[in-house]
Amino acid sequence: MKQQPAKTCEPLHALRMAAVKWPEAEDGIACEGTALKKRTVKVRNKAFLFLGVANAMLKLRESLPKATERAANKPSRYKVGATGWVTINFGGVGSLPLDVLARWVGESYRLFAPPKQEIQKAKESRLTAPHSKRHPTTRRPIMTATEIVKDLKALGTDGYKRVLLNHGIKEPFFGVKIEEMKKIQKRVKKDYQLALDLFDTGIYDAMYLAGLIADDMKMTKKDLHRWVEDANCNAISTYTVAWVAAESNHGHELALEWIESEKESVAISGWATLSSLVAIKDDADLDLPELKKLLQRVQKTIHDQPNSVRFVMNGFVIAVGSYVKGLTTLALEVGTKIGKLTVELAGDCKLPYSPEYIQKVQKRRTVGKKRKSAKC
Repeated sequence: MKQQPAKTCEPLHALRMAAVKWPEAEDGIACEGTALKKRTVKVRNKAFLFLGVANAMLKLRESLPKATERAANKPSRYKVGATGWVTINFGGVGSLPLDVLARWVGESYRLFAPPKQEIQKAKESRLTAPHSKRHPTTRRPIMTATEIVKDLKALGTDGYKRVLLNHGIKEPFFGVKIEEMKKIQKRVKKDYQLALDLFDTGIYDAMYLAGLIADDMKMTKKDLHRWVEDANCNAISTYTVAWVAAESNHGHELALEWIESEKESVAISGWATLSSLVAIKDDADLDLPELKKLLQRVQKTIHDQPNSVRFVMNGFVIAVGSYVKGLTTLALEVGTKIGKLTVELAGDCKLPYSPEYIQKVQKRRTVGKKRKSAKC
């Protein structure tokens, strides 16, 4: 029996395995007995994944803009149809992003599967899990990215959208207030996959919410690298990406990597992640000599940095001075030597002068008081 090349078998097998794990998913054959014969994976007799020898086809909605972007950059690898069907060719130079494609398979499944199928899967997993004291009726229903985006769209207001526009937020977005997102966060709690799906929509409100509900400890380096590269405005780089990175297992390592980047948005996330780390980690878990060197680096280089990087570097000085007792004096000295910065900020925002800010924290006697979470 003739075997397929290993290079082709790997994505074929990976996509099939990503598909058949879903409730009631089963293998099938389309166009049997013809030249168009393909293996399929379907749910309730509806095929959500077609697998050929050299390619695969699935349907997307939330991730369609990203797929279209990939098709524009690599037309020989990806093709997007008019009705949302995306073809992925296995051949060509370079490996396929199997983690991304696995998420796409899940999205395609959800477009065809009745919502109750995912709920049933959750119920079955709870039946095999250790006994819980919570009553079954109190457990939250599973929500999809599509459902949440619809909720966000309904919650958006023109007035708050104008505010966000003035603060540099880029389309697409709905203008949802943070307090409204917190209500959704309360319902969802933490959901690793849902956070990835929401971030992939490219919609600001959904991306911000993704940071709030992300299961940070499950985030991989690949996930965080993808988020930092795909962040489409300073707010996502400074807050969403940095918060999740800081509370993951990879925050310190990635922060030091990102601050070396020549890409402004990546450097922003790096310095913002460092600020979050000093705010949530005990001083005993921090590398104080390293933080001293970073403060000295800020003092020497901040005036040569792009506008947004100066903003987060200033925030780093404030964070170290406010949250690390042993470095408050040094942070005050560094801030004084830097002097008052000129940074162009959107809207009515003003850049705090770091020594004055730290001194206010001293007057409140809260220097060294750590935050429970980087997120807010």
